[in-house]
Amino acid sequence: MAVTYTIRIHAIPLSDDDGARSCSVTPQVFASALETVNDIFEQANLRFTFDPVKDWHPRKSTSLNRLSNGDKSEWWKEANEVAAGIRGQLTVFLRWGADPDKSDNNWFAYPPDTGQKQPPLAKLLHENIDFVVITNQSSKFPGTAVTGAVLAHEFGHYFGLFHTHPGWGTTRVEKVIELVKEQGAAGLDGDLLSDTAPDCCVAYYTANVSSDLCGGPASFKIEGITFKPDRLNLMSYYSRCHPPVTLSPQQVQVIRTTVQHKTRKHLIETSAGVRYAGVFSDSSEEQALWVGDDWDGFEAKRKELDKKNLRLADFETYVVDSKQRYTGVFEAGTDEQALWVGDDWDGFEAKWKELDKKNLRLIDLETWLDGKTRRYAGVFRSGTDKQALWVGDDWDGFEAKWKELDKKDLRLINLETWLDGKTRRYAGVFRTGTDEQALWVGDDWDGFEAKWKELAKKNLRLIDLETWLDGKTRRYAGVFRTGTYSQALWVGDDWFGFEKQWQAQAKKGRRLVDIEVYGSKVT
Repeated sequence: MAVTYTIRIHAIPLSDDDGARSCSVTPQVFASALETVNDIFEQANLRFTFDPVKDWHPRKSTSLNRLSNGDKSEWWKEANEVAAGIRGQLTVFLRWGADPDKSDNNWFAYPPDTGQKQPPLAKLLHENIDFVVITNQSSKFPGTAVTGAVLAHEFGHYFGLFHTHPGWGTTRVEKVIELVKEQGAAGLDGDLLSDTAPDCCVAYYTANVSSDLCGGPASFKIEGITFKPDRLNLMSYYSRCHPPVTLSPQQVQVIRTTVQHKTRKHLIETSAGVRYAGVFSDSSEEQALWVGDDWDGFEAKRKELDKKNLRLADFETYVVDSKQRYTGVFEAGTDEQALWVGDDWDGFEAKWKELDKKNLRLIDLETWLDGKTRRYAGVFRSGTDKQALWVGDDWDGFEAKWKELDKKDLRLINLETWLDGKTRRYAGVFRTGTDEQALWVGDDWDGFEAKWKELAKKNLRLIDLETWLDGKTRRYAGVFRTGTYSQALWVGDDWFGFEKQWQAQAKKGRRLVDIEVYGSKVT
């Protein structure tokens, strides 16, 4: 399962110290171009987020506004220092250029030195040029799909890709012929990747093959050798032939390797650190989702939604950056509810029994370790049926209890699991039921997804999902109950992607029934 990362853009539209040569590109046009970038980089499971208000940071700086690659020795130094202060975001400078009278046409970015082999005509200028540079003039940034593809091309450089043709700029006709004479087809292997075709670049093509850059012959000969450059590839110079825009499998691998490298990893640490999984089921009822608040904020939101007849249906609590966070899924309801959070076992069990007498039934259980004390939280809703709670057993004991309670017409509705030393413990909430059920615990994603699909064909629907890290393998567990409605399962996304999916599923008539929050920053 490929992990998708979201990278936040930090755009800096520049002008001179006195405000001259100012940026005429609007944040809205820039955002439009990024939509094309996102379409292209979906192939590499990367996406970029940009808020036209929060991520647009105008700056007056004559020195930065004249930024040009090759303008002076170590031309990247000042821009790198600025970018270094914006960790966690991709810095894009929108600048005029070196010529005081005419704005630069060239946009540029460079791969970091990740140890990959560097093409002989495209040696890296510096180990880490950590920014992208584009124009600040709207006349050269119309926001079309082609312009978006050019921006994506520069992002390709930033994430480790070289041109498919030799060198940093357009390869001159004479140089193309010289390289082929000396090295054959290998002379035009611009990026040293075996799955991208050698490329003569556009100057040779238009001069010696066809003036119709996109509609001319796909293949042709140079010095008796047949070439067929990929005019749709992102890292070619055939941008006017787009869309579509393609990336080869090896280019995708370079991007994925680069984004994990120490020079770029800061961009994905937030995205990778907190991930979300959700189960969606058919429903047209109103719903709300409140994610990652502290206790005071969450409790205030719960009370506010209660007045709007939205009841807590699923609850998560976890620690991110040493702070306890709370997340809840709310559904339409007018029944009584209760939430009990942070008690030890004796206190929680006593509250469970007390609320049982008030016809409030446990529907969701959470547990976590607070120092040396295990804490518990529970969501309670109106009910008069029987219930059972079994907490802290190992797998053999829990499975035996699950089977025993099944015979008593008590069905599992909620599962919790945690590691106690070297022993994995389980807890379950059981409610009255006579329907079919299934429990699938500890599989990897491929196995779990296959079981989810298999049980769906048997009219068993996922109602509760759990996940944990077992060494380097992420494991999954699911509680299944009888159902004929449709479902969707969205696993392993960051907040940006998960929220988009939540909205997309709502449009399809599905509502979130279970959310899981996990990741390297989550405890």
